[in-house]
Amino acid sequence: MNKWRPSPIDLSTILLWLFILPSLLPGNALAAPLTFRQAVELTAGRSVGASIASADQERTYEAYVEAKSLYLPQMVVGSAIAYSTGFPLSLEGAAPSIFNVTTQQFLFNPAQRSFVKSARAQWQASTLAQSELRRQIMLDAALAYVDLSRINLEVQLLRQQHDTAARLVRIETERVKADLGSGYSLMRAKLIEAQTRMRSAELDGSAMQLRKRLSELTGLPEQEIETVPDSIPPLPDAAAPNASQKATDTSSMPKERTNCYGPQWTQSDSTHC
Repeated sequence: MNKWRPSPIDLSTILLWLFILPSLLPGNALAAPLTFRQAVELTAGRSVGASIASADQERTYEAYVEAKSLYLPQMVVGSAIAYSTGFPLSLEGAAPSIFNVTTQQFLFNPAQRSFVKSARAQWQASTLAQSELRRQIMLDAALAYVDLSRINLEVQLLRQQHDTAARLVRIETERVKADLGSGYSLMRAKLIEAQTRMRSAELDGSAMQLRKRLSELTGLPEQEIETVPDSIPPLPDAAAPNASQKATDTSSMPKERTNCYGPQWTQSDSTHC
């Protein structure tokens, strides 16, 4: 009786499936955390609005170059040598030219000059608009990322509160069945559990909208967007400038010193007798 042994072809097929199968898994299984910096950089490079603004800038630049190119020499090189019969087409019966060069350009054209200025202004305006739109899109991505990270933390806390409220409902239910508690405590526990469940549903909806917004900005699937709260840079300390200003004001105040003739007010810290 012959036993089946895997052939080299079967082994290669199995290895191939082992490499292909992970790519077929859902996005959540392979989703890598998306940091704050990565989200902003992907927004700047993949956003649809930024791509449209960049295309509009290129269009206005090409229009400006085309309008300006009319002031450059446009050269045409050719030859008029060919077999012909009948009446000669050249003037005065002259022979056709062997080699000819024709150039054409604008030397002075007020209308074209105004058109070039208008095209340059449109190009500069589109450049400024693209820069402003890019900054606005990056700001939107940053705000959406921060809000999504905050909501995720709130959802985690609400889940813990919901578990605690559900456990409290079970405890109060057992107490009411054993005639150890009142129905008021049970209704209060159920109200707290319902409030936490409703708040959790609201936050889930908000998180879904923010995740969809980030997906539109970054170009990533919604399932692959997982925020990293630690990657968010801290806000600048607003109290530091005030403290330095207060220290400056304090150092500039006059100080009292005592010399040989009694107390005096001066800006200097040295004492002379």
